[in-house]
Amino acid sequence: MRLFVALDISEELKKELALLEESLSGCHSLRFVKPENIHLTLKFLGEVRDEKLGKVKEVLSGVRFGGVKLSTTRIGTFPGVLWLGVKLGSDLAQLQQKVQRGVLQFAMRDPRPYKPHLTVARFQSLSPQERESVDSAVRERRIEVSWKADSFTLYRSKLTPQGPVYEELAVFGARQQLS
Repeated sequence: MRLFVALDISEELKKELALLEESLSGCHSLRFVKPENIHLTLKFLGEVRDEKLGKVKEVLSGVRFGGVKLSTTRIGTFPGVLWLGVKLGSDLAQLQQKVQRGVLQFAMRDPRPYKPHLTVARFQSLSPQERESVDSAVRERRIEVSWKADSFTLYRSKLTPQGPVYEELAVFGARQQLS
C-alpha cells in the first residue's frame, strides 16, 4: 500500500485556496487538488507491505508531538505543480525529522531537503495566456494564513483515473486515534 504522513490544513486556508482557484478559473490546463486532499506532507513512504502497517503505526505513535504553528509563505511553481509554501519553523522541522527518522526503515529514500509546501494544482503544459495568469498569481497574489496543527495523520493513497483517493489510517497527537 502507498503511504504518507501529513498535517491537515485549516478551513480558513481551504477558503483562501478556493479563491485562488476561482481567480485562475480561465486556466483550463490546471488540475486543482480537491480541498479535502490538500495537506502538508511530512514524509512520503511510498509502497509499504501490508504486514508492516502495524509497525509503522507503532513507530509514529511514539513520536512526541504537542502541536505546531504553521503559516503560509508564497505561491510558486515547480515543473508541473502550482504550490503554496509553508514556513519551515523549528517546530515543523523537528516534527518532520522525528517522523522521517521513525519511518526510515519503511520509506523510500529521498535525498532532497524538506521544503514544506501545499500542492494546489498540477499541469502538463500551459498556454502562453495561462502561463501569464499563473506567473501573475505567483508575483502578486498573497495568501497569508496561520493555523495550529494538533495532530498528524498516516494516510493511504490510492491512485485512480479520477485522481488520488486518500484514506486516513491513523491520527497521532491531540486527536490520536489508531484503527
